[in-house]
Amino acid sequence: MAGVSPNALEAMRSSVNDAVVAVERDAQDIRSVLSDARQSKDRTIFEMMEQGKLQSEEFSKNCSAALDAQQVAFEKLKSDLEGITAAYETQRYEAKRPRGITYGSE
Repeated sequence: MAGVSPNALEAMRSSVNDAVVAVERDAQDIRSVLSDARQSKDRTIFEMMEQGKLQSEEFSKNCSAALDAQQVAFEKLKSDLEGITAAYETQRYEAKRPRGITYGSE
């Protein structure tokens, strides 16, 4: 290059090399940030899935306990109703039975 001093060319070459090094360093920093972000995302997804599993198990346990309590209450009500029905049937039978007539050894 005619008319350009060798010192100026060397300074430009050095400046370009410094810029390339800076761009490469910035690119490595960006790759590092992206890698950290990916790891953080993966860790967050894993933690969310684990928390979801725990919540699902807790929900199932609570539902099971509620169903058990409802079943116990139902069985008690059923038993009470059977007792009331039996008492009603006995009372009804006794009311229909003629008084003063004895059957066998009664």
